[in-house]
Amino acid sequence: MLFDADATGTLRCPACQAAATSRRNQRQPTAGRGYDSAHQRKRAELLGKWQAGDPCAICGQPMWTSAALDLAHNQDRAGWLGLAHAACNRATSQGKQ
Repeated sequence: MLFDADATGTLRCPACQAAATSRRNQRQPTAGRGYDSAHQRKRAELLGKWQAGDPCAICGQPMWTSAALDLAHNQDRAGWLGLAHAACNRATSQGKQ
């Protein structure tokens, strides 16, 4: 089925959008996924020290905008690697790297 992304406001067909919404609604709250107040404080602290061009904690490439930065967890999620490109961090959390 074809759909008009401009009219629907999404890049998914209605069936895929419903499935994605269902998956999103089944996720644990942010604290349950490791993004508690300590994580938020640490991210704010590191963003305060961040300078354009600092290296990503995952890929090592320069980070140019703070708008798309995450605080990356280490492998066992007991600590943090540091600031990373959101795309790098989210790719590793989904097993893509």
